Amino acid sequence: MDDVHCEIFIHRRKCSDGCQCLVTDAHHLADFDHPEYCPDGGRCTNMGKDHLNLYRHVPICKNGIDCDRRYTQGAQHLAQFRHCQHPCEFGGNCVHFHDQKHITNEQHPFNPPCPYTPFSCKMFAKFLQPNNGQNNNSTNQNEMNEIRTHCCRYSHICPWGRLCNDQSEEHLSITIHIARQMCPNGNNSCNQMMEEDHLDSFSHLNVRDMRLLCYYPGSECRDRAKVEHIIKYRHNYMLDYLGVAQYFALNKQINFVQNQIEMTQMICNYVKKTYKQAWTSVSVPKNLLDWIAALQPIHRCVAPIFESILVHGHVMSRSYIQRLKDPTFVAGIVDQHKRVRTILASQVPHKELREGEA
Repeated sequence: MDDVHCEIFIHRRKCSDGCQCLVTDAHHLADFDHPEYCPDGGRCTNMGKDHLNLYRHVPICKNGIDCDRRYTQGAQHLAQFRHCQHPCEFGGNCVHFHDQKHITNEQHPFNPPCPYTPFSCKMFAKFLQPNNGQNNNSTNQNEMNEIRTHCCRYSHICPWGRLCNDQSEEHLSITIHIARQMCPNGNNSCNQMMEEDHLDSFSHLNVRDMRLLCYYPGSECRDRAKVEHIIKYRHNYMLDYLGVAQYFALNKQINFVQNQIEMTQMICNYVKKTYKQAWTSVSVPKNLLDWIAALQPIHRCVAPIFESILVHGHVMSRSYIQRLKDPTFVAGIVDQHKRVRTILASQVPHKELREGEA
C-alpha cells in the first residue's frame, strides 16, 4: 500500500539548506519543505544557533543595527529585514578586535576583547603563567580568582594563534586566534630564531606567537643568549636600563643656568612694562602651570637631521650614522624597517600546516 500511495501522491522533500535557505522561487518552494518563519519577523534579534536552526528568518539589513530606515519607514522595512549584528566574516580570527564600531556592529564567537590585549594585560600574563618557573612568589588565591574572572569575562589573543589545537567552546569564547604567516625559512632551516622581531612577525612550529613573559627584564636576564630560552620567553624592553652612550660634550660652551635666568628676567620685565605691576604680585593660574609642566622637551636640529629622523622613524647616535657606510649593516637595517617588512610580508607565500604538526 505504501508503494501505491507514493505513486499516486507527490511528497515534498526537506530542503537541504533548511533554515538557511534563501531561495524564493515558487517551484523550489512547491517542491521542498522548509521550516516556518520566525513569528517575530524583522524584529527578531536572536542570533543563537538553536533559534536559527528552528526558524527561517528574513535577511539581515546591510546597515545592521545602525540602520535609520527602521525608524523612517517603520513596519514596511522591519517586515523585510532584521536589524542585528552581522556575523563577522573572519569569525574567531578577526584582527579588528580593537575597532569598537566593528565589534558593536558585527557578531563574533569570542567575548568582548580586553582593551589591553595582546601584550599589555598583566592579568592574562599571570593567567597563562601563575608560576612561570622563575618566580618563587606564588600568586595568592584571591588574586587568582580575580584574574580568572577577568579572563573569562574578556577575550585575549591566544598565544598559539593558528597553531592552537584547543577547539573547546570555553577556549574559543575567551580567546582570539590571529592567523599570522608561517616563517618563510621553514622551522628547521630558520636561522633567525634569536631575533625578537622575527619571532614577533612570523609563526614557527612549537613556538608560541605570543611567547611567555620572562620574569627578568632584558637587561638582567642571564639566558638571553640561549635559543631555547628566547623561543619560549619574550622580554620587557621597557624595563631595560640605559646602557653606555658616547658623550661628545657639544653643549659644554652653553650656560643653561644663565639662559634660564635671562629668560625669567625677560618675562618679569614684560609683565612690569605691559601690566604695570610687580612680578611678585602676578598670580599664575594652576592649569597653566600644569600645562607647562606637561610639555615635552624639544631639541633643535638642522633640516637634514630632522629628515633622517622622519625617514628612519627614530633618532640615531653619531657612531650609528657612521655605520651606515657599511652595505651589510644598511641591508640589515632596511630588512628590519617596519614598512619594508610589511611589503615583504605581503609577498610571502602561505604555507599550510601538515596534519599533526601543530
